[in-house]
Amino acid sequence: MTFEPPGGPRYAVNGTAKGAGYTAMTPTWADDTNLGNGLKVDISEVLDKGRSLC
Repeated sequence: MTFEPPGGPRYAVNGTAKGAGYTAMTPTWADDTNLGNGLKVDISEVLDKGRSLC
């Protein structure tokens, strides 16, 4: 599963895409300010939507 922002590169959203050579989406993945410690926001809805398209 990949994500491509307008005008940007395509990023890996899951491990399969990362293993296929796509860049990890870490630069675009927001920190969760409620959790702190550099933890990222939950992207399970994005993953669920991606899986539903397969």
